[in-house]
Amino acid sequence: MLPKGRELPPELDEYLMNFLANDPGSLRACALTCRAWLVASREILYQDVTIENEQQFERFEETITMSPYIQECVRILRIDRSRRKYELNYSWVNNKLSPILPKQLKKLHTLELKHLEERWKSNSFDNLSLFTSVTRLSLISCGMSPTELYGLIGAFPSLQHLYLEHFIELFTDHLRSDASPPRSPLRLTRLTIFAEDLPHTKDEDFFDWVLSTETRHTLRDLKLVIGKRDIDQRACLLKAVGSNLEHLELKFVRRFGRYHEDVPGILDRINLGANTGLKSLILPNPVHHVVCPLLSQLASPELQRVTFRIRLYELKDIDKIDHKQVIRVLSEPNLERIQEVCFLYAGRFAYEDVYWRLKESYLELEKNGVLCVRQDCERRVAI
Repeated sequence: MLPKGRELPPELDEYLMNFLANDPGSLRACALTCRAWLVASREILYQDVTIENEQQFERFEETITMSPYIQECVRILRIDRSRRKYELNYSWVNNKLSPILPKQLKKLHTLELKHLEERWKSNSFDNLSLFTSVTRLSLISCGMSPTELYGLIGAFPSLQHLYLEHFIELFTDHLRSDASPPRSPLRLTRLTIFAEDLPHTKDEDFFDWVLSTETRHTLRDLKLVIGKRDIDQRACLLKAVGSNLEHLELKFVRRFGRYHEDVPGILDRINLGANTGLKSLILPNPVHHVVCPLLSQLASPELQRVTFRIRLYELKDIDKIDHKQVIRVLSEPNLERIQEVCFLYAGRFAYEDVYWRLKESYLELEKNGVLCVRQDCERRVAI
C-alpha cells in the first residue's frame, strides 16, 4: 500500500484500467475508489459509447455538455435501435444526432448506426458535415432511400472507411431534387460491403456512384460479398480499382460459387488478374469450386499472403477440401512469392487439433514454412 499522500504515476493507473476495458461494472466501481482512478476509468468507460433509446441519448447529451473532459474521451459512438419496438417509433436520431453532437465530440472517429429506419431531413446532412473527425462510418441493417444513403455517406468530409451490412431500401426519395443533400468529395481507402441488395436510383446504382468519386483512385482495402444478382456491378468495381487495390476479401452469398455450374459464370465476370497491386487476399473455404480458379487468375508480384476462411462443424470437414488441387495451384509460378498461406478457422475445436489436421493435409506448405493456422475471432456476418 502506498504511503499517505503518495500516488501512482498516471500511466500505471491507465495500464491497470485497461485490464477492465470489457468490464464496465468493475470500471464504475474503480471510479468510486479515488480521484486518480476516477479519471483513468472514466476515459475508458467513455471511449466506446452505445445508445439504444432516446432517454439514453438525452442523458449522454447532458453528460458531455457538462463535462468537456468526457467530450475528449469519446472515440466510438454507436446508436443501436434493434430494440426500438419498446419505444415510440419516430425520428429522434435524425432530429437530435446531427444538430447537437458535432460541436462537442471533436475526437470522435467512428460512428455506427444499427437497425436505423428513418426519413432524413435535408438540413441534417449539413449538420453531419460538422463531424470533421469521423473517418469510419458503419451502417448495419439500416433502411433509407438511395438519396438519403448517398447523402449520409457523402456528408462526412474526412470519411476513409465505409462499412455497409444488410442494407434495406425503404421509402421513396422524398427529398426534392433542389434539396438533395450535398456530397463531400468521397476518398475512401477501405470499403466493406456485406450486403446482397444495394440501392439504386433511375440514374445510377451504388457502385456507379462510388466509382464516380475519388474512391476509384484511393481505395486500397476492399471486402466484398458477391451474389448471382449483382455480380456484374461488383466485377466492374474490382476492374475499375485495378492495381490500386492492396487488400481484398471475397465472400459469396449463401452457397453461390460452391458448385461446378457456378464457376463459368463467375470467371466470365470476375478477373483478379487486373488487380496487380494485391498484397493480401482472403477467400472462402477452398471447398468452393471457384476458389482455386480465382487463385490461378492472380498476377500480382506483390502478393505475400493468401488466407482461407473455413467454418468447421467437425474436424473431418477439413478432409472435404481437395488438398492436392490447392497445393498444385499454390505452387504455380504466379504464386511462388507467397510468404504465408493462412487457414482462418471458426469452430469450437482446440487450436492444436486443427493445426495438426491441417499440417497432415498440407505437409508441403509446412515444409516450405508458409503454413499458418489461426482461430477466427471476428463476428461472423450471415449472408
